[in-house]
Order: sequence, then C-alpha cells, then structure tokens
Amino acid sequence: MSDRPELAAIAGLRWSRNWRLPNGGQSFVVPFATRRAFNVVFHGRQKFSYGHYGVHLGQEDRLTFLGAPDRTITAHFMDLRAGSPTGGERLTAHFAPSSEFELRIPPGVAHDFDGLEEIDTVNNYAVFLPDPAQWAAGEQEWDMDADIVNVPRAQAEGEAEGEAEEARAPRFRPNALPASDVFYRLLAERQREGMAHLAHSHAYTVDARDASGSLRQLKISERASGGVEARVEPIPPIAGLHWQQLPYVESGPASGIRPLYEGRPYYLVDHGTAHYAHDAFGIHLGQDDHLTFLGREDATVQVHFVDCRHGSDTLHAEIALEFSPAAHRTLVIPRGVAHRFTGLENVFTLNQGVAYLDENGEYEPATDVIDWPVGRTDYPVLHVNDQPAQGEYYDALVAGQQRMRATGAAPSTPMVLMVPDGEGKPVRVAIRQRG
Repeated sequence: MSDRPELAAIAGLRWSRNWRLPNGGQSFVVPFATRRAFNVVFHGRQKFSYGHYGVHLGQEDRLTFLGAPDRTITAHFMDLRAGSPTGGERLTAHFAPSSEFELRIPPGVAHDFDGLEEIDTVNNYAVFLPDPAQWAAGEQEWDMDADIVNVPRAQAEGEAEGEAEEARAPRFRPNALPASDVFYRLLAERQREGMAHLAHSHAYTVDARDASGSLRQLKISERASGGVEARVEPIPPIAGLHWQQLPYVESGPASGIRPLYEGRPYYLVDHGTAHYAHDAFGIHLGQDDHLTFLGREDATVQVHFVDCRHGSDTLHAEIALEFSPAAHRTLVIPRGVAHRFTGLENVFTLNQGVAYLDENGEYEPATDVIDWPVGRTDYPVLHVNDQPAQGEYYDALVAGQQRMRATGAAPSTPMVLMVPDGEGKPVRVAIRQRG
C-alpha cells in the first residue's frame, strides 16, 4: 500500500485493502460480503469540518472514501484509550479517496477530517460490546443509540506535559467484545424503527461541568432542519420502475448519514474517471436492482429503459431520463427491465439488489445480466424469476463471496449474450474475459 500514509504510530489504526474485481478499463466492482447494516455518509459542496474529534466506544469505523482521485483528505487522529501502548499519540495523515482501501479506526481512537467536501464514505462498521457485568454496574459508559463522544480539537491538540488533569483530553475504556450476528440484526431493527420517526440530527455527547463542578456527560440531539421523507416516485410509463426517496440523519449543512439495514449483501461499482458508458442494455432475470448513485451533485447521468417482461402491461415501453447523484435516494429497476447508462465517469453506484429464484429454486447472480446490443430494437420478451429469495439464500451468497475472497480470486464480470441454439431457440451464453 505504497500510496497510503503510514498509520502505525497508533496501535490498531490501519488500512485494509478492499476486494476489487475488474469491470473493464478503469472500472472495478467492490463486493462487501456481509448482511450487516452499514452507513453511507455524504457531504455537499459547502466547506465541511466537524471542528472536533469524535470518539466511538463500541464502533470500529471501516471507511471507504469515494470521490475524485485528485482530492486530498486530511485526517487527524489521537489515541484516547486508557492503557493503550500508544495512548496520547497524535497523527495527521493526508490521502486521496479510493475504492481500493478501507480505513479502520478502532474504538477509543479520536478522529477528525478536513477536505470532505464532495466526498462520500461507505462505513462498513464493526460493533464491539462492553463487559456485561461492568455495563450493568454502570462502570462502562456506552450508549448504543449515540455512540459518539465529542472532544474539542483545542483540548485534544493542546495537551502538554504538566497540564492539570482536568484540562487534558479524557481517556476511555472502549468495548472489546465482538458483537454477534444476532446483535447486528437487533441493531438493524432498532435503526429501522428510529428512522421511521426521525425528527433530530445526529446525536452526540459532550463533557460539561454542573454547578457543583462535577463533570457530567450530556447527550445532544438537535431538531433536524430538513431532510427527506420516505416516499416512492414512479417513473412512467414503465410499471414498477421508481425512485425511493429515503430518510437520513443530518450531520451538517448539506451532509448526512444514511443507514442501510435491509440485511442484503451489496457491492460498489467504481466507474473510474475516463468516459464510461454501457455498450449494451443490461437485463436481469433474477434481481431487482436497488441502485444508489454517489458522486458530485453537478454530475449528469443518462439512462435508457425498455420493459422486456413477459406479461407486463407496459411491455416494450421505453423511457430515457437524466439525473444527478444523490445518496438519499435509490433507483429500483425491476427484473426484466433493460437499462443502459451513460455518463457514469466519476460516479459510484451502490447496489443492494433483491434476488428472486427460478422454478428450480436457483439463481446465479454472476451470469444474470443479459447484454442486448444497442441499436437492436427487436427487444426480447423474457420470463423473469418470481420466487423471492429468503435469508438462507443471502447467507449462502455471503459465504461464497467470503470463500472466493479468501482465495484472492478476481474474476472479471462476464458478458451474457442471447444466441440461437441448433434449433433456433434463444439461449444465454456467458463470456468471461481471461485474466
């Protein structure tokens, strides 16, 4: 990782290389082999700065920064873990956003960032729990709904030998027990319920002294000034094609945190910076795409849809539209609807698709994109899968991805064509470029 700054000055702070699969040219597919909840954090074009260090007690941030590769992000870290071999150490690092790397920040390591304007981050976080006995006895201060303690930057950076204890940045004993999958499912359900009644911005805690001089921890959650209500926006004339506008937690001007807790695996597509356009229509038979587009708000993406579903009331209806990336909405493309995108350079797509099985109870996502040539207007009529996949399917998919990643495999994305067989019947043939 020669192009990543060294982080070894703080124990446990590190870079991890994402699993990326070649997708042609500068493009890569980045699978995240997990069903756990995660966050997308977006920042607008306005100057953005937290202005303080944030410290988690039970969460390890695992951040993939997405944005123009010529941008520079400045990260500030300070180890505030009691008993850490690098306790009190400070570190500043400069780096460019890249889908290739994930920054892992252990609980108890304070962090702050500058230069996040027009940068989106995917936080594939891990959760750690406190010792049950200590938590029950009140010896461990951890709030699963507001696991962020704010430390003023001046207080943390102004530490010096001989300072009075009360002037120094606090020290924390972070949680150390890895959470189970059961806890992650409970956490996702809690998030789902909370977002349904969202009225406040991102909660945080600060230390303050009361009238007696005792140090107290205050939880602050301001009333949200804006945000987006959950709603569906149909895209006529194709039945079922629509945008989902989704709520998010405000974290600053034009910035927010969108939790995704649907319990399905997901992947990113990094389209690179060179001109990027699909050279064919793509058609899924076993997956509804749920696409979130990340990137500069002044980028323009074009897409052309054609309904190819057998029995659809809108069979072979077409629509073309333009839009800009926005982290708080998702484009839902039903299976059997052909789609072709252009203008995807400098744009990242996040897909958390919904799978459907065929009559044999099977579905192979790796070969489920029929490529229909641009210019052919004799659009096909296709039968789509109709059995919604259950949790067991997604568990098996995740396990298979994890095994493949462990081998270091990097297969390219196949091209699937409709060709006639010996009797003239159309069949699907998958072609994969040799690595």
